[in-house]
Amino acid sequence: MELLASVNRGTGQTLRRQIEDQLRSAIRSCTLKLGSHIASTRDLARQLGVTRPVVVEAYAQLAAEGWLEIRRGARPRVVRCVGRCRPRAARARAAVGAPRVDFRAGTPDLSAFPRGVWLRSFRNALAAMPNDAFGDGDPRGEDALRQALSEYLGRVRGLVTDAAIGSSSSVAMRRVGP
Repeated sequence: MELLASVNRGTGQTLRRQIEDQLRSAIRSCTLKLGSHIASTRDLARQLGVTRPVVVEAYAQLAAEGWLEIRRGARPRVVRCVGRCRPRAARARAAVGAPRVDFRAGTPDLSAFPRGVWLRSFRNALAAMPNDAFGDGDPRGEDALRQALSEYLGRVRGLVTDAAIGSSSSVAMRRVGP
């Protein structure tokens, strides 16, 4: 195998970091092309005169960044490349832009929203609504909703309510019991 990295113990940079940077640079400059295999951790450690865990950690970091594919029993392989060393089709796919999956917390997968079902349900509900449902209606809210709120407050909070009586902004309530 061709030696693609060297280490200098006199710099302030760790040996692992030197190996990572040199391999990453070789991939970016297309010295290591997409799909090419690189030295095993044992071979590279022997060639550089470093311990194997140093090379293992460097390869693991490059794999975590998506540059290398590491499989047990096989030599590491370059799986990500930039610029002209990638096949034209891969460059075109990368140019599309938006990631396929967004793992940010609190962000729903909007592509999975059932638009057709939602639209059919909306149309059915809209067609079944009476004309007076489109007006302003009672400022106290819908009778069914006021009744449901009254029942809920009675069960949960121990309040006796009268949904039919009340001002335009609230439901009349009084506490029952202790």
